[in-house]
Amino acid sequence: YDISARLARLRSAWQDSDDEPPEAPAQNDCTSLDASAETSWELNQAEAEQLAALLQTRRLPLVSPHEQPLLLALLQDIGAAPTASDLDECGRRYMQAYEIHAAINRQHISRSSVARERAAVMQHMSSEDCCWALHSECQGTIVHKMLKSLGSDLDWPALRSAGLGIWIKDMAALKTVLEALPRSIIKKQGQDIKPEA
Repeated sequence: YDISARLARLRSAWQDSDDEPPEAPAQNDCTSLDASAETSWELNQAEAEQLAALLQTRRLPLVSPHEQPLLLALLQDIGAAPTASDLDECGRRYMQAYEIHAAINRQHISRSSVARERAAVMQHMSSEDCCWALHSECQGTIVHKMLKSLGSDLDWPALRSAGLGIWIKDMAALKTVLEALPRSIIKKQGQDIKPEA
Protein backbone atom coordinates (compact mmCIF):
# COMPACT_ATOMS: atom_id res chain seq x y z
CA TYR A 1 0.00 0.00 0.00
CA ASP A 2 1.10 3.48 -0.54
CA ILE A 3 -0.61 6.56 0.91
CA SER A 4 -1.78 7.96 -2.42
CA ALA A 5 -3.72 4.75 -3.14
CA ARG A 6 -5.32 4.91 0.31
CA LEU A 7 -6.30 8.56 -0.15
CA ALA A 8 -7.72 7.83 -3.60
CA ARG A 9 -9.91 5.06 -2.17
CA LEU A 10 -11.06 7.33 0.66
CA ARG A 11 -11.88 10.14 -1.77
CA SER A 12 -13.87 7.84 -4.02
CA ALA A 13 -15.73 6.38 -1.03
CA TRP A 14 -16.66 9.85 0.21
CA GLN A 15 -17.74 11.04 -3.22
CA ASP A 16 -20.05 8.10 -3.80
CA SER A 17 -23.62 9.05 -3.18
CA ASP A 18 -24.45 5.54 -1.97
CA ASP A 19 -24.32 4.88 1.76
CA GLU A 20 -22.52 1.60 1.24
CA PRO A 21 -19.32 1.13 3.26
CA PRO A 22 -16.06 1.03 1.27
CA GLU A 23 -14.90 -2.39 0.19
CA ALA A 24 -12.38 -4.16 2.37
CA PRO A 25 -9.00 -4.83 0.75
CA ALA A 26 -8.44 -8.31 -0.58
CA GLN A 27 -6.45 -10.73 1.55
CA ASN A 28 -3.60 -10.97 -0.96
CA ASP A 29 -3.07 -7.17 -0.68
CA CYS A 30 -2.39 -7.49 3.04
CA THR A 31 0.12 -10.29 2.63
CA SER A 32 2.26 -8.20 0.28
CA LEU A 33 2.96 -5.62 2.99
CA ASP A 34 6.30 -5.79 4.68
CA ALA A 35 7.18 -4.41 8.11
CA SER A 36 9.39 -1.61 6.75
CA ALA A 37 6.52 -0.18 4.67
CA GLU A 38 4.28 0.05 7.71
CA THR A 39 6.87 1.79 9.89
CA SER A 40 7.84 4.36 7.24
CA TRP A 41 4.32 5.72 6.71
CA GLU A 42 4.46 9.48 6.22
CA LEU A 43 1.97 12.11 5.18
CA ASN A 44 3.33 15.03 3.19
CA GLN A 45 1.98 18.57 3.59
CA ALA A 46 -0.19 18.51 0.44
CA GLU A 47 -1.85 15.23 1.44
CA ALA A 48 -2.40 16.52 4.98
CA GLU A 49 -4.09 19.65 3.63
CA GLN A 50 -6.30 17.58 1.30
CA LEU A 51 -7.28 15.25 4.10
CA ALA A 52 -8.00 18.23 6.39
CA ALA A 53 -10.26 19.75 3.73
CA LEU A 54 -12.15 16.48 3.43
CA LEU A 55 -12.52 16.21 7.21
CA GLN A 56 -13.98 19.71 7.30
CA THR A 57 -16.49 19.16 4.50
CA ARG A 58 -17.59 15.53 4.81
CA ARG A 59 -18.83 13.45 7.68
CA LEU A 60 -16.95 10.20 8.15
CA PRO A 61 -18.97 7.02 8.61
CA LEU A 62 -18.75 5.47 12.08
CA VAL A 63 -17.10 8.61 13.50
CA SER A 64 -19.12 10.72 15.93
CA PRO A 65 -19.51 14.50 15.48
CA HIS A 66 -17.31 14.97 18.57
CA GLU A 67 -14.54 12.68 17.31
CA GLN A 68 -14.17 14.24 13.86
CA PRO A 69 -12.79 17.58 15.18
CA LEU A 70 -10.34 15.56 17.28
CA LEU A 71 -9.11 13.85 14.12
CA LEU A 72 -8.78 17.21 12.41
CA ALA A 73 -6.82 18.70 15.33
CA LEU A 74 -4.50 15.69 15.41
CA LEU A 75 -3.99 15.90 11.65
CA GLN A 76 -3.15 19.59 11.87
CA ASP A 77 -0.82 18.82 14.78
CA ILE A 78 1.27 16.58 12.47
CA GLY A 79 2.58 19.54 10.51
CA ALA A 80 2.69 22.06 13.32
CA ALA A 81 4.09 19.99 16.17
CA PRO A 82 6.06 22.22 18.54
CA THR A 83 9.78 21.64 18.65
CA ALA A 84 11.56 20.59 21.81
CA SER A 85 12.99 24.09 22.21
CA ASP A 86 9.52 25.69 22.12
CA LEU A 87 7.88 23.92 25.05
CA ASP A 88 8.71 21.61 27.89
CA GLU A 89 6.77 18.35 28.34
CA CYS A 90 4.08 19.96 30.52
CA GLY A 91 3.59 22.82 28.06
CA ARG A 92 3.45 20.42 25.12
CA ARG A 93 0.72 18.37 26.79
CA TYR A 94 -1.31 21.48 27.60
CA MET A 95 -1.00 22.83 24.06
CA GLN A 96 -2.13 19.52 22.55
CA ALA A 97 -5.21 19.59 24.78
CA TYR A 98 -5.78 23.27 23.96
CA GLU A 99 -5.62 22.67 20.20
CA ILE A 100 -8.21 19.89 20.47
CA HIS A 101 -10.38 22.12 22.68
CA ALA A 102 -10.08 25.01 20.19
CA ALA A 103 -10.91 22.76 17.21
CA ILE A 104 -14.04 21.44 18.89
CA ASN A 105 -15.18 24.95 19.83
CA ARG A 106 -14.49 26.28 16.33
CA GLN A 107 -16.60 23.53 14.80
CA HIS A 108 -19.49 24.06 17.22
CA ILE A 109 -19.37 27.85 16.94
CA SER A 110 -19.34 27.75 13.14
CA ARG A 111 -22.52 25.67 13.26
CA SER A 112 -24.41 27.88 15.72
CA SER A 113 -25.28 31.38 14.60
CA VAL A 114 -27.04 32.64 17.71
CA ALA A 115 -24.76 34.22 20.34
CA ARG A 116 -26.58 32.44 23.17
CA GLU A 117 -25.91 29.08 21.52
CA ARG A 118 -22.25 30.01 21.07
CA ALA A 119 -21.87 30.76 24.77
CA ALA A 120 -23.56 27.49 25.70
CA VAL A 121 -21.16 25.46 23.57
CA MET A 122 -17.96 26.89 25.06
CA GLN A 123 -16.50 24.07 27.07
CA HIS A 124 -13.87 24.57 29.72
CA MET A 125 -10.62 22.66 29.65
CA SER A 126 -10.21 20.00 32.30
CA SER A 127 -8.39 20.65 35.56
CA GLU A 128 -5.84 18.04 34.48
CA ASP A 129 -4.99 20.11 31.40
CA CYS A 130 -4.72 23.27 33.50
CA CYS A 131 -2.33 21.49 35.85
CA TRP A 132 -0.03 20.75 32.91
CA ALA A 133 0.10 24.48 32.12
CA LEU A 134 0.54 25.37 35.79
CA HIS A 135 3.64 23.18 36.07
CA SER A 136 5.12 24.31 32.75
CA GLU A 137 8.19 26.52 32.77
CA CYS A 138 7.23 27.86 29.31
CA GLN A 139 4.09 29.81 30.15
CA GLY A 140 5.21 32.74 28.02
CA THR A 141 5.37 30.47 24.96
CA ILE A 142 2.00 28.94 25.81
CA VAL A 143 0.42 32.40 26.08
CA HIS A 144 2.02 33.54 22.81
CA LYS A 145 0.71 30.46 20.95
CA MET A 146 -2.73 30.83 22.55
CA LEU A 147 -3.03 34.51 21.60
CA LYS A 148 -1.90 33.71 18.07
CA SER A 149 -4.46 30.89 17.86
CA LEU A 150 -7.32 33.05 19.14
CA GLY A 151 -6.50 36.01 16.87
CA SER A 152 -9.52 38.29 16.55
CA ASP A 153 -11.63 35.96 18.72
CA LEU A 154 -9.63 36.93 21.81
CA ASP A 155 -11.96 37.76 24.68
CA TRP A 156 -12.31 36.87 28.34
CA PRO A 157 -14.71 33.91 27.83
CA ALA A 158 -12.18 32.28 25.47
CA LEU A 159 -9.36 32.77 27.98
CA ARG A 160 -11.56 31.58 30.84
CA SER A 161 -12.51 28.41 28.95
CA ALA A 162 -8.76 27.76 28.48
CA GLY A 163 -8.30 28.00 32.25
CA LEU A 164 -5.88 30.91 32.01
CA GLY A 165 -6.89 32.42 35.36
CA ILE A 166 -6.06 29.16 37.11
CA TRP A 167 -2.63 28.36 35.75
CA ILE A 168 -0.85 31.59 34.80
CA LYS A 169 1.96 32.51 37.19
CA ASP A 170 4.51 34.07 34.82
CA MET A 171 4.17 37.83 35.31
CA ALA A 172 5.54 38.71 31.84
CA ALA A 173 3.01 36.37 30.22
CA LEU A 174 0.21 37.85 32.34
CA LYS A 175 1.25 41.34 31.27
CA THR A 176 1.13 40.23 27.62
CA VAL A 177 -2.44 38.95 28.08
CA LEU A 178 -3.51 42.10 29.95
CA GLU A 179 -2.21 44.24 27.08
CA ALA A 180 -3.68 42.12 24.27
CA LEU A 181 -7.15 41.62 25.77
CA PRO A 182 -8.22 45.31 25.89
CA ARG A 183 -6.79 45.88 22.39
CA SER A 184 -8.90 43.05 21.05
CA ILE A 185 -12.04 44.28 22.81
CA ILE A 186 -11.54 47.83 21.53
CA LYS A 187 -11.00 46.57 17.96
CA LYS A 188 -14.20 44.51 18.16
CA GLN A 189 -16.10 47.63 19.23
CA GLY A 190 -14.72 49.47 16.19
CA GLN A 191 -12.85 52.12 18.14
CA ASP A 192 -9.36 53.32 17.30
CA ILE A 193 -6.58 52.42 19.68
CA LYS A 194 -5.00 55.67 20.83
CA PRO A 195 -1.35 55.58 21.89
CA GLU A 196 -0.52 56.74 25.40
CA ALA A 197 0.31 60.44 25.64
